[in-house]
Amino acid sequence: MEIKGIKTHNLKNIDINIKTGEIIGIFGPSGGGKSSLAYHTIHQLCYDSFNSIQNGYDTSSEYIVDDYNNLMPSVGLKQINLNTNPRSTIYSYLNIHSLIANYKYNLPYSDLKLNNPLNECKYCKGLGIEYKVDNTLAINTDELLCNIPFVAWQEKKYGNNLYENLLIEFCKKNNIDINKKFSDLSENEKKLLLYSESNDIYIIRYKNNLRYRNKKIKYIGYLKWLDEKLKSTKISDFKFALKYSQESTCNYCQGSRIDIEKYKNVKIDNILFKDFLINPINEVLPFISNYKKLYNLLQNFVYLGIEYLNLTRSIPSLSGGEIQKLNMSNLLNSKMSNILIVIDEITSGLNIDDFDNILQKIKDIKKQNNTLILIEHNKYILSKCDRLIQVGPKSGKDGGYLIEPKLEYKKYQYRFKNNNIDEYIKIENININNIKNQTIKFPKNMITAIIGKSGSGKSSLAKYLEKKLDNSILITQKNIRGNIKSTISSILEMNKLIANSFSKKFNKDYKFFMPNFESEIVCNKCKGQGIIKIERSFEKNIVITCPECEGRLFNNKANNFKINSYSIIDIYNLPFSELLDVDFISKFDKFIDIAHSLSLEHLSFNRKIDTLSGGELKRIKLFKVLLNKSLKNKLLIIDEPTAGLDNYSSKKIFNTISKYKKSTQAILIIEHKPEIFLESDYIIEMGPGSGLKGGKIIYSDKTDNYFNKFYKKYKKFLEYI
Repeated sequence: MEIKGIKTHNLKNIDINIKTGEIIGIFGPSGGGKSSLAYHTIHQLCYDSFNSIQNGYDTSSEYIVDDYNNLMPSVGLKQINLNTNPRSTIYSYLNIHSLIANYKYNLPYSDLKLNNPLNECKYCKGLGIEYKVDNTLAINTDELLCNIPFVAWQEKKYGNNLYENLLIEFCKKNNIDINKKFSDLSENEKKLLLYSESNDIYIIRYKNNLRYRNKKIKYIGYLKWLDEKLKSTKISDFKFALKYSQESTCNYCQGSRIDIEKYKNVKIDNILFKDFLINPINEVLPFISNYKKLYNLLQNFVYLGIEYLNLTRSIPSLSGGEIQKLNMSNLLNSKMSNILIVIDEITSGLNIDDFDNILQKIKDIKKQNNTLILIEHNKYILSKCDRLIQVGPKSGKDGGYLIEPKLEYKKYQYRFKNNNIDEYIKIENININNIKNQTIKFPKNMITAIIGKSGSGKSSLAKYLEKKLDNSILITQKNIRGNIKSTISSILEMNKLIANSFSKKFNKDYKFFMPNFESEIVCNKCKGQGIIKIERSFEKNIVITCPECEGRLFNNKANNFKINSYSIIDIYNLPFSELLDVDFISKFDKFIDIAHSLSLEHLSFNRKIDTLSGGELKRIKLFKVLLNKSLKNKLLIIDEPTAGLDNYSSKKIFNTISKYKKSTQAILIIEHKPEIFLESDYIIEMGPGSGLKGGKIIYSDKTDNYFNKFYKKYKKFLEYI
């Protein structure tokens, strides 16, 4: 295959030749052009060309090329999960019901579908889960009644002091001492406060939005009140109560989502249908060995390190890495040949114990006369490829060149911290998902790395801590919420600050300078969106860059309004690296410092979020927190901050995070890269395995001690940094 004159995004008129049946590793800095080359050009061009034979060309693709020859069908496996349907499961996603439909069952095909209302659990309505109020989240048992131990009733949580005052009046009426801790009350007093419902009507004076109001209200026990909100059909009530609850498996169907009575005697090979659905894949496999096609599909879960999943696991709950490995498992089972497969960061979020298994599966795919392109940063994986392509040398406009591929290795040198730990944060009795009755501790004002196999409970622990501790901030791996119109300026909440600066200078309403408000300087054709959506009756809609403003959001009249020679068009369209002397926008110095520390100075304010690379998206999420939130005395939890980043960027991100450890209460990072987590001050390891075999704290100590004990385990991989 040959593609000439590639100028997609920041690529600089490059030519590519790909031989059939080889494994190619593409590497380089984040934002350097790897995805633009592998996905947006090679994969998309191949995909569009073969799709056009049946459906005609899709003109929305963004690749720009001069010529091409000998294209092949292409499959792209990205680390992205956009599925939001809670009824979508691994069982439905992989079409398991079709695989087993013809296997000697006396059931109609429709009975094998989980999303059929006639088959679903009557109690959880086929969701497999229920929510219950968690007393540890809802009640501070060591708090005095007068200080309101019921967290959801506290003014700062509820929004006004109605229920604070109601609680005090109810205590007075029932002779309950409000100067006692909740934990010191009698069992009868606790029962009254939590579950009773009074016949008396209380007239409560309370403050709401700086105004005093009176309300007639009955006292409903706190936990009963929360439970009613949890069961409410009113979305706002449900979401409010959700903060003080934990998701748990449906007691009736045990998470299978099915009508237990209907399927009580149904077996899949040698295992009950219910157990087939809810048990981890590695525990299901021994019972389905007679059905080879199903067995082979699920056996791939083991090779790919996701054997801890079960078939009723909802697709939206999967990480981008898990959904990618799910698709790869399906691909392995398909026996396809003579196709191109583009895989994005297959090692991202993967424990190093699984690297060799992944490599073997990649080689198995190659043996079927397939060609593979791996977008990778991991040098161990890259060293096993047949050929390398390096894109760079830098990010943004300074990237996009093909350079002589060279894997440079640096000898790893561990840096002993010799730190003294004076104070710990301790949380006891942690129960969430596969974590049962665990206690953790980690040092204050230091960085703790949470490590362990995929599915061992790391992310579950992070979610629990965020919910449990008021002063916590969790940065997850979930995609940034936005749409095709979302830009860096809107996501980072800088658009209004920029508009206010011009507004003050030219004495106009700030909306005049906002791209999403109609004014005489905003592009009339795209209404300041930079893009135009074209609806087509019988084909899918397409989105193109606005031909009038060329994506700049504003029209030429905006050039009449300049501050220090910068128009608002310049502010939105120039890379941050060319805005260093801008001093008229609020907190812009801080903005530029963070952009530089996160290696994002090549981006611009009008850059669309959906055009960013995976590594850039991760850093934008961290950028938003560092820019807009106060971290003083907060617990900062970051889920895999360096996943999908090259070694240089990973180290730079870690050093940036380290600057905040003294001002925060503590920083926790979930991390798989040994060269990064060995830089932390303290390590908590989850395990020993995944799923039901995980969920335990198997190590908790200083990183110096961890290195001395386990260095040999990582030596092989630390040679490839």
